[in-house]
Amino acid sequence: MKLKLVITILLILFCGFSVNAKEKKTTKKEETDNFLHYTMYIFYTNDWQSSKGIYRGTFYMDKTRSTMQLADNSQHIITQHNWQEGSFILQRNNQYDLTYSCGTWSDSTYQLRYTLAKNISGAYIEQPDTILKSNKMIIGPSHHSIFQNHIGRDWLMYHDCDRAHTERYSRLDRLYIKGNTMSSNGLTFVTQKVRL
Repeated sequence: MKLKLVITILLILFCGFSVNAKEKKTTKKEETDNFLHYTMYIFYTNDWQSSKGIYRGTFYMDKTRSTMQLADNSQHIITQHNWQEGSFILQRNNQYDLTYSCGTWSDSTYQLRYTLAKNISGAYIEQPDTILKSNKMIIGPSHHSIFQNHIGRDWLMYHDCDRAHTERYSRLDRLYIKGNTMSSNGLTFVTQKVRL
């Protein structure tokens, strides 16, 4: 299965591009013109209330006008939880898989879920399954990345916290993608042998 992975802040490029063997220096105007050949999107969560009606803890998507400027046309993506954050997106099998954390990070409600859409702008449909959720040893599975190794196995890198809230840990677990279902063998809290 071929996954198109997108950087954590979720800028999505929809056009292929090539690099000439001989690179030349470009002017600022040429850089801006080149940028306009791409359609780029950003998915984000606000940590503050905005005067423009952007609400805290809610997922939004917007196009970008440049690498530093939004089109200022934000759309709600996910709103059904009391807090949503830390999204990551995959494009595979002609659909978009958006993974994210939701709930209250300091208790057992915090979990990693996913939603699917046929188009980048949605509508995103939340799936009934949970990829990761707190257990008796660990809470708050959170900000994460998904990658595929050289033999085609999918992996989930994420951080979480011990129940005493004294340490955060980075963890690596297998991610299993079958059809429209995502699952993991995490949260793991014991040493395990991993064949990458």
